Amino acid sequence: MAKRGRKPAPPKLRLAKPSEGSDAGPFAEIRRAGCPAKPETVKTDPIASRLWDDLVAMLDGQRTLASTDVCILTSLCSAYSRLVQARRVIAKEGMTTTNIVSGVVKPHPLLGVESGAAREVATYCSELGLTPTARGRVKTIEDIEEEDDWGVAINE
Repeated sequence: MAKRGRKPAPPKLRLAKPSEGSDAGPFAEIRRAGCPAKPETVKTDPIASRLWDDLVAMLDGQRTLASTDVCILTSLCSAYSRLVQARRVIAKEGMTTTNIVSGVVKPHPLLGVESGAAREVATYCSELGLTPTARGRVKTIEDIEEEDDWGVAINE
């Protein structure tokens, strides 16, 4: 059963100040690792590959992407590709199918695939800060590192 109400805000990270210069701190390894490499499953799918390239460029420019985001980014690209492919087939074949033997008209089987993929895409986009509501909750790596260990911004 789905949860009701507003999605809870993520807890604030309480981080210690870096003590060894700008390359230290809890996100030092993430910064050094750079953008995640495109997985083979995404490379072979032209729809997913194009979305990957666009998202990596955008998220890296916003300084919200880490190499550890490879799994959710791969899932988002695959779900989006499934969504586009299902919509193309449904647009070509129509919203319903007719059983040859009984003549019963039923909804196209790919409507379920489309619906599930659309839900997955929305969930993954929210997790990566790609929806209007989620953008308000996203912090860049620098924003998090500028807070003291009590979650209060140092520059305020």
